[in-house]
Amino acid sequence: MSNLSVEFDTQEGIVKAVDDVSVSLNRGEVLAIVGESGSGKSVTSQAIIGTLPIPPGQITGGQIYFDGQNLLELAPAKRRAIAGARIAMISQDAQSALDSRFTVGYQIGEMFRHHRGWSWKKSRAAAVDLLDKVRIPNAASRVNDYPHQFSGGMQQRAVIAAAISLEPDLLIADEPTTALDVTVQAEVMRLLQDLKTELGLSMILVTHDLAQAYETADRVSVMYAGRIVEHGDRDQIFGSPAHPYTRGLFAATPRMDQGDAELMVIPGTTPNLAALPQGCAFAPRCSNRQDSCVRERPQAVTIAEGHTSACLFASDVHAFGSPFPKGALDSERVGERHDHGT
Repeated sequence: MSNLSVEFDTQEGIVKAVDDVSVSLNRGEVLAIVGESGSGKSVTSQAIIGTLPIPPGQITGGQIYFDGQNLLELAPAKRRAIAGARIAMISQDAQSALDSRFTVGYQIGEMFRHHRGWSWKKSRAAAVDLLDKVRIPNAASRVNDYPHQFSGGMQQRAVIAAAISLEPDLLIADEPTTALDVTVQAEVMRLLQDLKTELGLSMILVTHDLAQAYETADRVSVMYAGRIVEHGDRDQIFGSPAHPYTRGLFAATPRMDQGDAELMVIPGTTPNLAALPQGCAFAPRCSNRQDSCVRERPQAVTIAEGHTSACLFASDVHAFGSPFPKGALDSERVGERHDHGT
């Protein structure tokens, strides 16, 4: 995906939800896109898979390449075929993703009937296998249950089963653990990691949870106000971030080694995307801002190979080093709160 831009026509004006975003994903790799709500993460995902509501949304620039093809140039029918079979998405709201009128098995089996023309009997058997694969007990009997008979965690597993049914090349997981308690969150994320390894999936993980990004991703893109403000591999981003927003997100993340210490917060709120400031969009919330930050919009600069930051003072921010105490990342303490249920 290169130079993708998405706008929404609203009563307040034109909202630039995604602004000149470029990311790449290698086969078998996990890319985490992180940031606060409203940063453009989910809109980017919708643009990739083709579920962007048009209107009011509109892709105003860029390309989305998949296996050598620009998806934005394909006929609608061909793009839908690719999105259904080779690119799949796990919705952040399992209850909305599942239709209460039909059994879970029917909805999973519909993937095979629609894309492969299988009989109901064969599709149902495949649905049972998939429910078993995502670790739903007694899959052969639960396949006939309706969504309301499943717990929240089991509903999310059923959505995952439907997403992986056709063994896609790319799986987009958009906040896959929203509304689940921390124990179930950890179980779902372990399931996704196991499926990624077993099926050889490439994955885009959209999340505001930095622990999930650390535990899962090979590379991380940090989004703010529709732009990628920092990008690098996991160790670069967590080891020595080069953007004040990234450091702010880390400071606001609970860790077991903090004890009773009060969490830091990023002051202010995300900007109105219909009226972005002239300079750096993060400047009003940044404790390190200079006069130039208000006047000049920063462009991405290279910090190290594969590591970029859109900050006028990226090198200075990078020089602060790791935001975590020595050993905190080695023991994966940034993610321990999942296992402890805190």
